[in-house]
Amino acid sequence: MLLGVQWMITLDATVVNVALDAIGRELAFSAAGLAWVVNGYLVAFAGFQLVAGRLGDLWGAKRVFLAGVVVFTAASLWCGLAGSPVVLVAARFVQGVGAAVASAVILALIAAGRPGTGARTRAIGFHGFVGAAGASAGLLVGGVVTDAVGWHWIFLINVPAGVLIVFAGIRLLDDGGARPTGGRVDALGGVLVTGALLLAVCGLIDAGAHGWTSARSMIIGLVVMLLVGAFLLRQALAESPLVPPALLAARSFPIGGVVRVLVSAGAFGQFFVETLYLQRVLGYDASAAGFAFVPLTLVNCVFSLWISRRLCGWLGELRTLAVTLALLVAGLLLYAVQPLDATYPVDVLPAMVLIGAGIGGAWVPMVKIAIDGAPASDYGVASGLLNTAQQAGAALGIAAMAGVASTRTGELRATGALADGYRLSFVVAAILVASALPLLVLLSRRHSAGAKTQLPPS
Repeated sequence: MLLGVQWMITLDATVVNVALDAIGRELAFSAAGLAWVVNGYLVAFAGFQLVAGRLGDLWGAKRVFLAGVVVFTAASLWCGLAGSPVVLVAARFVQGVGAAVASAVILALIAAGRPGTGARTRAIGFHGFVGAAGASAGLLVGGVVTDAVGWHWIFLINVPAGVLIVFAGIRLLDDGGARPTGGRVDALGGVLVTGALLLAVCGLIDAGAHGWTSARSMIIGLVVMLLVGAFLLRQALAESPLVPPALLAARSFPIGGVVRVLVSAGAFGQFFVETLYLQRVLGYDASAAGFAFVPLTLVNCVFSLWISRRLCGWLGELRTLAVTLALLVAGLLLYAVQPLDATYPVDVLPAMVLIGAGIGGAWVPMVKIAIDGAPASDYGVASGLLNTAQQAGAALGIAAMAGVASTRTGELRATGALADGYRLSFVVAAILVASALPLLVLLSRRHSAGAKTQLPPS
């Protein structure tokens, strides 16, 4: 049930991409307005994760999770019935809020409800699979549903599933005996961090149109830094801070969070650029581009559900993470050297397989290292922080890779070398992922490669 919600939430981040053309024609969107059908969801999703995670600790993860599903389901119905650009963008924003509230406590419920090492690791493996597979499946589902019954149904299909999950969750959901701790939410801290995240994502989106070094972009960046500084000061002085000091003091959690930002930047950034590469360079239509991701999804499934867990038992979590991140880097670099006449079986498929193995294999050790470093009383805010790290990383990666691709393509358009911009973007993605590898050294004392996690065979 928890993983079904995570699947819907992740899928809705990408399912709309291939339906944008149909939405734009029917609702008469402007080009800039149409982008907010995607960005409205992502901005709200990134901005409300941390506050929702803390609410889970204070009010109970089960209660917060169900409230998030209700909001997400109602907003999905609103999206499907929208008849104007303003209504659809507003509904997508509310849908993103519901997604953030529900998603922020899913890892907390998994960790609390499955205290055994093997059970927790298997559950995190499934969570990793649906997180990555949902993003790639969204590209396929969006195209098929839009062509078959219309774009409205990419949102309406969430409604019956959401209703069933709410009723099932009330009766069946187990939070492992955890009880709400009570207390207050640091409202000012929540406003500061949410404002910083919202403005940062908006700034990344805006920079593509106005330039990375424009006065507008520089001012937005300065305000974001001021908000982040004010948030950190608030956390140091507040009686009940939004981010507990014990969580930041647990070395594996903050370092694991930074690793998640970098990996998410490379992984989700490549989803965005890879789709453009398949369509604009290799000439695939939307449905064919969606089907092209099927091998990546299948390999991701095998690694996240079976292989990664076994590698953690044989090699230890740190070595497993290092090996699988190296596979992801190799897949991204393979895209960077593909010829203009690349074919799917010879050039694209091997890169897909390596990227799927890297994402699926890295997810379990990456999440487990971070969540195991969090005190049990702070699982909710830890889950929210990890999801915030993923969304912030995804936004950063998409913005960086799209900016590099558009700049390079603009420079080389006269020569017809359209693919060079995308190749350079894949190099950027590889650098982002590779930057996470040195951070593993900082974790080595706490998670020694020799101190392997013993995981029972499935």
